[in-house]
Amino acid sequence: LMTTLKKMGMLPGVPDLCIIKNGRAYFMEVKTKVGKVKEQQSIIMSRLTNLGCPSIVVRSLEDVKTILTVWSIIPF
Repeated sequence: LMTTLKKMGMLPGVPDLCIIKNGRAYFMEVKTKVGKVKEQQSIIMSRLTNLGCPSIVVRSLEDVKTILTVWSIIPF
């Protein structure tokens, strides 16, 4: 699967989810409670944030609800 995704142009370390609202991009990396962020993921997320695209790790549905509220994407 990874070989196929790489052939399609997927870059390792890019967050799992991208949300676009009003022309602005927001990124979420989905991990389990014990999942670790790889170095390449951390580097890319830092670069995205520095470019003005908020990027965060979420570990539960509650995390997702909280961050979507903080980012003013969906009021809960």
